[in-house]
Order: sequence, then structure tokens, then C-alpha cells
Amino acid sequence: MNLPTELLETMIDFLSIDDLTEFRVVSKEPRELVKRYEGEKTAMVYPNHLSGLFESFPRIKTLDLTHCEVKGIDFQKFGGLEELKVSIKPLESDTFHSCPHLKTLYLISDREKPHFELNLVFQGLNRLKILHLVHLMEVTDHALLYLPLLEELMLWEKSGITGTGLQSLPRLKRLSIETHIDSEASLIRDEDLIGLPLIQLHLLNNKVLTDQGICHLTQLKRLCCVKCPLIQGDGFMALTRLQTVGFGDTVLQDVSCFSNSKVLTFRDCQLHGNLKCTWKNLEKLRVHDSTFRYPQSILLMTAPKLKQLRTENCHQLNEHALRKVFGNRVQFILKGKPCPNKSI
Repeated sequence: MNLPTELLETMIDFLSIDDLTEFRVVSKEPRELVKRYEGEKTAMVYPNHLSGLFESFPRIKTLDLTHCEVKGIDFQKFGGLEELKVSIKPLESDTFHSCPHLKTLYLISDREKPHFELNLVFQGLNRLKILHLVHLMEVTDHALLYLPLLEELMLWEKSGITGTGLQSLPRLKRLSIETHIDSEASLIRDEDLIGLPLIQLHLLNNKVLTDQGICHLTQLKRLCCVKCPLIQGDGFMALTRLQTVGFGDTVLQDVSCFSNSKVLTFRDCQLHGNLKCTWKNLEKLRVHDSTFRYPQSILLMTAPKLKQLRTENCHQLNEHALRKVFGNRVQFILKGKPCPNKSI
């Protein structure tokens, strides 16, 4: 195969994993061009079936099997994987005993109940650092006892994980709880957050956790809350490490409680609080599709470190006034488009 490098790179981008299996065997070109499909980089591989995959790509480390027929597959071949996305359908209790290097697992329900205790599948995953569970009420706190190194846990929709399980994870740094608006509430309550070493928390459609629970997270650095009506920022001034805060689809009565933040984002919010306060650490303020009870108060902010002000579809804000107040030290991105002169 004597193709120009540019054409070869373009062709590889459009090949399926089945094509690449053949390509790897017959290609005379330098193999650096197909290393991405060996899992040596961050790109995922999405095969339609696994026939010949491991023979052609023996060093593959990242694999998505959610669209793949894997019934009857020999999981012994997964020994080198570090990241895997898979449904519970092909799993047995000892499936991951052959995956000693697995660090990231996305486990997705296929709507069928497993024929064994699903918690047992985690026994061989003592190196796992990242776990995402989707629609898995069958996974309970017992599963987390097998995961002493877990740093990131994402619970999407129905989950059997409670505060007891979280408390058994001494290295947990990042937690995400996402719930559909019509789904059952999370089993995790305010008191379950006491003492957790979380530095990042993401919540969607959470109508259980409140400000009191968030204030237990004294190590927290990043917080994102979307459609969480009970989280308003009351007491957040005590969270001295909290640097990045984002709210979506929320009514906020007082925004001054976020004045310690470095990066502050409001999207689809109703801001009833007055912005006239001292924002001693604020570097980036982003406001999208939001309304203000006191829109003029943004002109009275004291923000000596502000570097970027981004607004989009916030028609109550006056562009000329903003430029006049914040001057040439601030990068303005208004209505979602960079200004012709970024430094004014």
C-alpha cells in the first residue's frame, strides 16, 4: 500500500474496526498511524464484533462493547484492558478476574436482571479508580467494599448505593449523581456526605440533598448543580476551597454566598440576589440564558481579579455599560461570540 501519508490518515479515520483488522495485517505503512486503535491513546474502539480484534490489536487498552455482540466471548483476552464500557448481559460473577489492570469501568444495565448477585462481579477489580453505573439498582454498597482505590463514582438513574457505601471509599474524590426528572430519588442523604474527601460533586435533578449536606464537604473544589431546588448556597462561605461553581435551571435567592469562587457559571437561572458585593477571587463569570431581579447590580461588583465576562442571551445586561465599568483588563464574550477586540 503506497498511499500518501495525508490520504492514509484520512482513510483510517473512516475505517471500521473490522476494516482496521484487515488493514493492520496487510498494511506496509509505518504502524504509528494505527497506534490509536491499539488503545495506546485515549480514543475508544467501537467494534461491531470481536472476531479477530485481540489478535490484530493485542495491546488494546480501551474498549467500548455496548454496541457489540459479546455473547460467549472469552474474557481471558481482556487481560490488558485499562478502560472498558460494557453492559451486564454477558457478565458472570468471575468475569473481571482476568482483567487485573482495569482502572475505569462503565457498567450499563440492559434492562434484564442478572442471574447472579451482581456485586460479586467487582471482586477482581481492586485496582479500579473510576466506576460509572447506569440504571443499576442491583449494585449495592457491598460492591464498593471490593474497590479500595476508587476515586470517581458516577451514579446515573436507579442505583442501590447509599451513604454507607460512600463512607467505605477512603479515596473518593469525584461523585456524580444524575437522576431523570421522573425517576426515583437518590438514596444518598445530607448526613451521608459527612467526612467525605470529595473535591468534585455533580448533581442533576436532585431533590434530596440540601445546602446543609454540601457544607459537610470541606475539601470541595468544584460543584455543579442542575435542577437542584434545595441547593441555594446557604453557608457556602465556609467552603474555603470551593473554586468553581456552576448552577443550571435554578432560582437563586442570594448570589453573594459564592463570592469566594474563582469561576462562576449560571445557565438558565433566575438570579434574585444582588450582585453588589466584593468578589475577591472571581476570575471568570459566565451567565447564559439567565434573568436578573437586579440587573444593574452587576455594574456595582467589586472584582479586582476578573479576567473574563461571558454572557449569552442575557438581554437585561447592557454591553456598553459593562465595557465602561470593567475596562481593558477583562475579556468580553458577549452573546456567545468573542468581541472583535478582546482586550478593551
